[in-house]
Amino acid sequence: MHIIRGITMRATFSCALAFSSFACGAAPAPTSDDIGQVMHGRWDRQATASEPKSVLTINSLKIGSTDAANEQDAINGIPRGAAVTAVLVDFTVRSYYGDSVQAVRRTREASVYRDKFGAWEMKMGSARGQDATTSEPVSK
Repeated sequence: MHIIRGITMRATFSCALAFSSFACGAAPAPTSDDIGQVMHGRWDRQATASEPKSVLTINSLKIGSTDAANEQDAINGIPRGAAVTAVLVDFTVRSYYGDSVQAVRRTREASVYRDKFGAWEMKMGSARGQDATTSEPVSK
C-alpha cells in the first residue's frame, strides 16, 4: 500500500512540476506589433483644448528574454506569475503646437506582460541616456 501511495505522490508531483514548467515556458513573448500597439495607445493623442496632438514613432525596438514576474515586478503592479518580457525601446513623441512641433526622443527599458484581463501592458523603466528635445517646423 505504501509503495502505491509513494508512486502516486511522486507521479502527481512530477506532473505538477512538468505542468508548471510548461505553463511558464508556453507563455508567448510579445511581438513588435504587440509592443507598438501598447505604446501607440499610450502616447498617440488627439488635440484637446488644453493639450496638443501627439504622435509616437518607434525608432528601434529590442526584445529581450522572458521570465516569470519576480517580487519587484509584483510590487510594481505586474500580476504574480505573469511572463514578463524585457524590451529596450528607442522612440520619439512629437507634439504638434500651432506654430511648431516639439519632438522628444527617448530610450527606455520596459517590461511587457499580459494584464489580468489578458491584454498586453507595459511598465516603463529606466532611461538609457539623455532625452533629446528638438523643435521642428510645422509641415503644411
